[in-house]
Amino acid sequence: DEEKDTVVTVPIVIPPPATNYFDFCTHFDQLKRDPEAFGKYFLTLNPSSIYHIFSNLIEVDHVRAIVEGLTCETNKDMADLSLISSLLHSVSLLPRFDLVVLFMNDEERAKALSLIDFLPSSATTVEIRQYFL
Repeated sequence: DEEKDTVVTVPIVIPPPATNYFDFCTHFDQLKRDPEAFGKYFLTLNPSSIYHIFSNLIEVDHVRAIVEGLTCETNKDMADLSLISSLLHSVSLLPRFDLVVLFMNDEERAKALSLIDFLPSSATTVEIRQYFL
């Protein structure tokens, strides 16, 4: 008899939307290794709450995870591209965002541009795109 290695997959529970930076960091640590779960989680945030959650505390790892997670979400049939665009725009308006993008490598910026290119073209997406060029 051969023993087979069985992998038990535990479903990831998406936490409720963060109301502050501490909550976000706790959720980020739980979800950052699963881009699809992080994307689902990030879509629970209200674009108007992004500044309140992050203020000037956004980090490169957060932006990387946001881009990867939202990219996973755009690949779904019923993706809410308007919400994705609004969330990206809110993140791009954060203080220090332009500085954070400077620390992303070319491949990471290219992923962000691919995500933005997938979204319906608008003045907002043109504005977001400028940060990643």
